[in-house]
Parts: sequence; C-alpha cells; structure tokens
Amino acid sequence: MRSLEVSNHSKKELNEIRSYTTIRWGKQQSNQYLTELHNTMILLKENPHIGINRVDFSDEIYSFPHVSHMIYYKFNDEKVYIMAVLHKSMLPKEQLLERK
Repeated sequence: MRSLEVSNHSKKELNEIRSYTTIRWGKQQSNQYLTELHNTMILLKENPHIGINRVDFSDEIYSFPHVSHMIYYKFNDEKVYIMAVLHKSMLPKEQLLERK
C-alpha cells in the first residue's frame, strides 16, 4: 500500500486554509472542510490515477479538485506526494515548477 506524504508547502497552505475558513465561516466549518480535504488525499493515495495528468506542467504531476481547491500531486508505487493545495482561482504554474 502506498504512503501519503504532504510537502511542507502544502502543510503551510492547509494551515492558511484552516485560518481563513475559521475566520470566515467558523471553527466547525473549518474542521469539516479540512477533514474532507484529508479524506480526498486518502482517496488519492488509494486511487492515484483518478486525477488528471497535468502534462502542461510535467508528465508526473496530477491534479484533483476538492470544492474550492485543487490538489496537485505526484505518485509512484511507494507513495503519493502532495505538492500543493491551491485555491482554484490561483495560477499554479509558477508554484508547481519551483516545487519539483
């Protein structure tokens, strides 16, 4: 079974999502949204091919949507590596290219 690894950049982004959601919609909604994001990452760990291969960035980068965010990741037989968790309005190209 693959492991799940979350990059330091992604951990920072998740903390920012938590803070923003807590301020905007409250702690309960924030906890629920982060739990759902985590569950989506577990789904990707178990089924990494369900994402879209982002050959526009790299042959090895995939993306998968979660509500208002897009999860960018790579995978191999051993792990799924979460590269970024970005709001859908963000342009990911520069962010992803610097994280290779």
